[in-house]
Amino acid sequence: MAPRLSVIIPTRDRAGRLRTALTSVAAQGRADVEVVVVNDGGAPVEPVVAEFRHRLDVRPLTLSAEAGPSAARNHGIEAAEGEFLSFLDDDDVYLPGHLDSALAALDEGDVDVVYATAGVSDTWVDPLAADPPDLVESFDFAWHDGFLSVLCYIPPTGVVLRNSAQARFDTGVRIAEDWDLWLRLARRQGYRFRHLDRVGVVYHRIPAHSVSDDPVGNGRRALGMFHAGYQRMCARWAVPLDSPEAAYRDLVLQVYQHAFARYDRGRTLGSFWYERMVRTLHTGFLAGTPAAELAPGLAALLEHR
Repeated sequence: MAPRLSVIIPTRDRAGRLRTALTSVAAQGRADVEVVVVNDGGAPVEPVVAEFRHRLDVRPLTLSAEAGPSAARNHGIEAAEGEFLSFLDDDDVYLPGHLDSALAALDEGDVDVVYATAGVSDTWVDPLAADPPDLVESFDFAWHDGFLSVLCYIPPTGVVLRNSAQARFDTGVRIAEDWDLWLRLARRQGYRFRHLDRVGVVYHRIPAHSVSDDPVGNGRRALGMFHAGYQRMCARWAVPLDSPEAAYRDLVLQVYQHAFARYDRGRTLGSFWYERMVRTLHTGFLAGTPAAELAPGLAALLEHR
């Protein structure tokens, strides 16, 4: 019998984190779920996968060389047999009941993509812990088609969608490949999105990942890549110049300019500034707040808190 849902997990050289991610899938307690682990050119994952064969329908795929997250996910999607697809990064986790809630919403028949609230944690979360995780932020944003033109507010971890030939990442997009897919599905394929107002997944943002000998220089270089990626996405998905979407895109670019200026003064950016920016702009956009009213407060989003 074919599985109802296929979980796609790209991974590379993070055996411990992969083990925790698989533990979180096994804890969903569903026999109709398969897991496709895509080894993106890293060390063998078979020893970790073998630990779960008695609890999960799990298959490893190994790429001969690193292909990147879009290509790795696509390889997993091509191998998937489920009616629905779900994504899980190897350093993130599902929380109990996530897949039950997602499939129940999809079974109602009036939606093609559901996304649970993704809690953001700055410490590693045990998916089997009895107590709810401590979260520093969350992507808990209601669906709004217009705001999808401004920023990506839907992390791939937490998304469950109907499997189709169109559900593929563009391997030519190296930054914001998930945002590009959501836009294509919504605008060109007519996919209907719904937010599930429950914390279903945890997205890990661990400060130790950012430690370096040159935090200002490295931070500025990373910011430059994301800034260029954002500009490319705006060019690919153009909006009318006199639209609220265009005005709010300009706010995003103003935040980037404030961030570059901080780095040029030898200062780093506050943790979770991106999440604060999304929340501020999402709230303002849905409320119909003119962009000019938000501009004076943008620099404060970058402060350490």
